[in-house]
Amino acid sequence: MNGTKVPAYIVTHRTPNENFQFQTRWAWVDLDDVVSSERKEFDQALQPRDRTRKASQLQVIGAVKEGNFDPMLLTHSYLSDGGAPIVDGKNQVISGNGRTMMLRSLDEKGRFDKDYSQQVQAWAREQGIALPPEGMKKPVLVQRLLTENAAEIGRIATLSNRHNISGKGEPEVAEEDAAILTPDLMSLFNTGKDGDLLAEENVDFIRTFAERAPDSDT
Repeated sequence: MNGTKVPAYIVTHRTPNENFQFQTRWAWVDLDDVVSSERKEFDQALQPRDRTRKASQLQVIGAVKEGNFDPMLLTHSYLSDGGAPIVDGKNQVISGNGRTMMLRSLDEKGRFDKDYSQQVQAWAREQGIALPPEGMKKPVLVQRLLTENAAEIGRIATLSNRHNISGKGEPEVAEEDAAILTPDLMSLFNTGKDGDLLAEENVDFIRTFAERAPDSDT
């Protein structure tokens, strides 16, 4: 975890494909208090993508498979579509909903502390970033927006996710998926006795499909 140190307090970011800049500060929020876009209390105007869809679930399962998850991808990034989740003053995730879903999945598997929390806190200590307050059960490192301006927050949300919006219709998406589903990939397909696409037996198929699929928000 050696390398160039990052700013320990205020970080300046820019959105991908744009030069819109904004600032955040490091903070810790308990995982249960992070309001990601699949939660009913989340303001869907900030990111109206359906995170309950199978595609999103498949990507999360593939990313958190034992040996796949890299906690350092949830630390620092100057680009607003990577790093620790970016949140507003209400702990709503402005960028990083997929990454937050990964953390919830790790928590469900009993791996949150070992695979994420311990390593990210060690990284934060090296960077001189304040550690989470004592007693916080499931601390998540976030980048909290300094602005409270609703228009600016909406713009950050839009620009941080714009590269994922292809404008393709369902037939085009289906055609792309068909091209990915090669015989070697289908040989990994195993939904178990219950026919569940998300079954543990199907994790190799899910991981490989996610690797070959076009990039989406994480």
